[in-house]
Amino acid sequence: MLILTTKLHRPDAGPQLVQRVHLLQKLQAGLDAGCRLTVVSASAGSGKTTLVSHWVAGCGRPVAWLSLDATDNEVGRLITGVIAALQTLFPQAGDRLLEALQAPQRPALPALLTALVNALAEIPQPFVLVLDDCHVLDDPQAGQALTFLAEHLPVQMHLVMASREDPALPLARLRSKGKLNEIRLSDLRFTLQEARDFLTECMGLSLTSAEVEALEHRTEGWIAGLQLAALSLQGQPDPQTRIAAFTGNHRFVLDYLLEEVLQQQTPEVQRFLLHTSILQRMCGPLCAAVMGMQAGVASGVLEHLERANLFLVPLDAEKRWYRYHHLFAGLLRQRLQHTLQHTPDHTNQSTFADLHVRASQWYEEQGLGMEAFEHACAARDLDRAEKLLLEGTIPLHLRGAVDRVLEWMASVPVPALQRRPLLSAMKASFLLVRGQTSGVAEHIQIAEDALQHAPDTPEKHNMLGQLSAMRSTLALTRYRFQEVMQHSEKALEMLSPDNLPFRAAALWGRACALGMQGEPARAGQLFQQALTFSQSVQDTFSVILCLTGLGMVQELQHQLNAASQTFWRAVQLSGDPALPNAADAHLGLAQIALQRNDLQAAQHHGEQSLMLSRQYDQAIDRFLLSEMLLVQVQMAQQDVSGAETRWLRCELAARQGFAHRLPELQALRVKLLLQQGNLDEAARHTDVLQDAQCQIAVLLAQKKAAAALELLGPLLKLLEEQGLHRTRLELTCLQVAALHLLGQQAAEQVLVSVLVQTAPEGSIRMFLEAGSPMLGLLRKVKERQSSEIQTHVQRVLDAFGEAGTAGVLQPDFSLEALSGRELQILQLVAQGLSNQQIGERLFLALDTVKGHNRNIFGKLQVKSRTEAIARARGLGLI
Repeated sequence: MLILTTKLHRPDAGPQLVQRVHLLQKLQAGLDAGCRLTVVSASAGSGKTTLVSHWVAGCGRPVAWLSLDATDNEVGRLITGVIAALQTLFPQAGDRLLEALQAPQRPALPALLTALVNALAEIPQPFVLVLDDCHVLDDPQAGQALTFLAEHLPVQMHLVMASREDPALPLARLRSKGKLNEIRLSDLRFTLQEARDFLTECMGLSLTSAEVEALEHRTEGWIAGLQLAALSLQGQPDPQTRIAAFTGNHRFVLDYLLEEVLQQQTPEVQRFLLHTSILQRMCGPLCAAVMGMQAGVASGVLEHLERANLFLVPLDAEKRWYRYHHLFAGLLRQRLQHTLQHTPDHTNQSTFADLHVRASQWYEEQGLGMEAFEHACAARDLDRAEKLLLEGTIPLHLRGAVDRVLEWMASVPVPALQRRPLLSAMKASFLLVRGQTSGVAEHIQIAEDALQHAPDTPEKHNMLGQLSAMRSTLALTRYRFQEVMQHSEKALEMLSPDNLPFRAAALWGRACALGMQGEPARAGQLFQQALTFSQSVQDTFSVILCLTGLGMVQELQHQLNAASQTFWRAVQLSGDPALPNAADAHLGLAQIALQRNDLQAAQHHGEQSLMLSRQYDQAIDRFLLSEMLLVQVQMAQQDVSGAETRWLRCELAARQGFAHRLPELQALRVKLLLQQGNLDEAARHTDVLQDAQCQIAVLLAQKKAAAALELLGPLLKLLEEQGLHRTRLELTCLQVAALHLLGQQAAEQVLVSVLVQTAPEGSIRMFLEAGSPMLGLLRKVKERQSSEIQTHVQRVLDAFGEAGTAGVLQPDFSLEALSGRELQILQLVAQGLSNQQIGERLFLALDTVKGHNRNIFGKLQVKSRTEAIARARGLGLI
């Protein structure tokens, strides 16, 4: 993002015309005492900037300066300006944060602010940062940024904020803690002696003590008023009469004095002052372009204005760039409007437009696209603004620029957009990039309607292809997969072969739809093709999306190692702090961590995903996916209460606008009920849901292994055909549990097959969720496997030990639940001995054996010897 270097220069205050030693001492005392924040708050024209500029010149520390203006009211641009100011002292400061800001999607504000403070903390020596004109920041996020910064200032930093009004900071709290130094209007007002020194020695007026006192009283020691008064009195034979005319508050005094000062200038200088007042900053060539004069002549006028003390502030040491005092500039612009309204043959709108267009043209020639665009907007020149947008002179890869363009487009009347389909299409595209869906369809339709009457050219076909690609993306946010496929196919047919960005977008949307519909192989091919296109045009935003999609396909195919690497590539490209479109990459990393039973990492990435996804439009449900993942993490952590609370919050959000997520939530609810041991309620939910995986889980929890196997067979075959290997392996683990509960030897063979497939990828969670039946079988097969498989099995067994022997699917049975005698009898039952034979072998009465059997059946919650044997095998008791 280009920053005018003049904003980073400390204004040259010149020689200190009036010695204000007590104020300089107060500022220095705050710095020396360890105060980290100084606030200089007073009305316009009070000398805030001059005072601070004089002080920092001799404060003994390196000083970074940022002069704020209206363009900094966007928090991304504000932070960029702060970093640019810091880099005038420390060239590498904040480089990583700048990279994160130079993207169409900005990281979350808390992450941005944390990264900014961290960058400040890395600066190796004490320094001062001055933020001048903080009152221009009225955006809530900008105010939040200042508050965060003020409350977390590193020890080696001193922040100075100069403002016409108190910044929105917790000043009372900072003041009570001794962390705040303040200079206010009462401090800045000239005393009678200072006013006398200024008027007589600095401005060269011969005034009596009474006249000085009258001026000081009339202006209340207001520096700007005194300066304008002095300018109006220069060369006047009767100063007393003029002084007596100064009445009213500052605004009326200033209006009067401005009129008096302007009338003393030549018509040429008056015209120069008025017409150049439209500029925030000015140099000779820029003024020449606006005024229609030679650059040398304009530079000469600027030098004259500075010598005449006409409120011209130099912005660099070479005095090539200047600005008017803000209040002076505002009054000049008012006067310009008044003058033009009363000038024959001119209108306010056309004359202002002419001046702004000239400024826009000059900035465009200098390669400063954003400034050129700002003046085109001020001129209300739609043709010129559209030209600047389409020619690519504006840094549209920056969120701040996109925000400003969208703000301007919102002010453009709909009929004007209808005549400019390119602008309508661009607005729809920008909204999608910002993660917003509201208004996108309407602007796409406006563009399509306008193109209907355009000549049938390749350009028209290409534009219609772009609009179809946008419709595909919009349909994807609403999970309308058939529309996604239709619009993406149309886009690929109509887009020009070299329009790689939109071709990538169409392929990406198509791949997402295929992946969500259970076709990961085809989806992976399209993601890879879209990734190639995006990389070739260096579109980082699109690259992140394609990498995330590819990672999701790899995860569905149970390629966890590859998926993890792919997701990490997306996160790293997103920067630190991460961009919002890294939400799905963090979600993917959370899912992989959960499968590997790394619950701490799963929670971290899940929370990152949730934070980033909340920056999207409220009509997009990405946040709900993150919340649902975190429910699963809490369940794995045995935090049943926390999982229940989060699930209820998810259900409420789904019912309020995302009903398509309710089946997934109900399936999650079944798992939660099973973990709580509430089998009846889980079964009722499953009957309503009609979800095969839930039915299998409930059947196993009810010890109906045979019924579960009947459902598993066709489902496993379908998943194999679709290539959804992660889900297939999860259900195969349930198949192992069911086979083992039925005493079938095939359970071991199937389990070994799963272990062979999961060991390289580190999957653990699927074994835990198969429940207690898996535990004994894992112990049984461990010793007969290779070292790699044995290591994997041990990790799973260790995880069982951490989670308890009960899995998600079954109530808890403790290994110590049976007494030693009961275990002895159970072993003999499994060997096929009758009660009579057991009694004879153990020298027990028949009734005693039967009593032990009843106890065993009760503890294992079974009703027959066969069920007892199956349950005992599942628990690893035999």
